[in-house]
Amino acid sequence: MNWSSFKYLVKQGWHNMVANRLMTVASLGVLTACLVITGIAGILSVSVSNFVQSLGDKDMIEVFISDEATDEQIEAWSQQLPQLANVASCTFISKAQAVEDMKGNRLLLFTSDWAVRWAETHNETLKLSEFGNI
Repeated sequence: MNWSSFKYLVKQGWHNMVANRLMTVASLGVLTACLVITGIAGILSVSVSNFVQSLGDKDMIEVFISDEATDEQIEAWSQQLPQLANVASCTFISKAQAVEDMKGNRLLLFTSDWAVRWAETHNETLKLSEFGNI
C-alpha cells in the first residue's frame, strides 16, 4: 500500500464517520460496552478465584468423640488421622480444655449454689463471675 492509498483510506473513513454520526456513536458505544463487560468479567473471575483459595486455606473439621471411647481408642485415632492425605494436623482437646469463654478464660460450670459455695471455700484464690461479665 502506497502513501496516497493510505491517505485516501483515512480521508474516506473520516468522511463516512462524519456523514454517519449516529452509527459512529452507536459503534463506539457498543465497543465501550463490550470492553467494560469483559473487564468486569475478568475482575470477577480473579475475585472469585482468590475467595475460593482463601476458603480452601481455612478448612477445619471438628470431630467429637463419644464419652464411651477409651483412652487407647482416642490415642489410636490421634495417630491415624494425621496420616490421611487431606489432614495437615490433628489436635486432641479434652472436655475440660474445651470449656473456655471467648476471652480464653477457663470456665467452671456449676449445677447448684452448694457447688459454688464449696468451690469458693476450698479455693481461696478462685475468682468467680457470671459468664460474659468478666
